[in-house]
Amino acid sequence: MGLDVKTKAITFQPSVKRSQTNEIIESGAYSVSIANVSISNQISKITGSDGVEADLKAGEVINLSAAESNGTIGRISINNSDNSSETLITVLRK
Repeated sequence: MGLDVKTKAITFQPSVKRSQTNEIIESGAYSVSIANVSISNQISKITGSDGVEADLKAGEVINLSAAESNGTIGRISINNSDNSSETLITVLRK
């Protein structure tokens, strides 16, 4: 008599975008990575769904994951326009 284990495979859809404009990542993502890939002292402004803004300097990366809680990430806005910065954004969704 063996143990019958049934699992359901979940496929996550990654999206990758390089941007020099303002971007919105709508809520519902399982994982988000934002890298400021600018070559100089340009700063991207990252604002979470709580309205708190943080500077992301050239060379810095923010990685967010809701995998531990089996939840999703809230809305995130990225302001690249004020400082002509460039970001590489990776989002993982179901």
